[in-house]
Amino acid sequence: KTPSRRLDLRPGEYVRVRSAFEILRTLDRNGRNRGMVFKPEMFHYCGRTLRVLSRLDRRIDEHTRRFMEFQNECILLEDVWCHGQRSFCSRSNYHYWREIWLERPTAP
Repeated sequence: KTPSRRLDLRPGEYVRVRSAFEILRTLDRNGRNRGMVFKPEMFHYCGRTLRVLSRLDRRIDEHTRRFMEFQNECILLEDVWCHGQRSFCSRSNYHYWREIWLERPTAP
């Protein structure tokens, strides 16, 4: 099992994406945390402060066309989607984030 952290993030909150080193420490040898992949394109957002768009509890699996309930938290961040830089995919799906990859920004 990989580590987890519960921040109970809500839409509209600002979060900071943790550093690449901190995120790498949460991944297994397949680049996953509790089944969710941290894609190489996501490293681009490390250190940035972004807004939570929503929490995702379920989605439709493209292959089976069935609803899939997430076992663990899944966060969507505003204006953060896949640009297809590595997979040459043009769908522009949102990246899925674990709360352990995020933190609340510290006050200045």
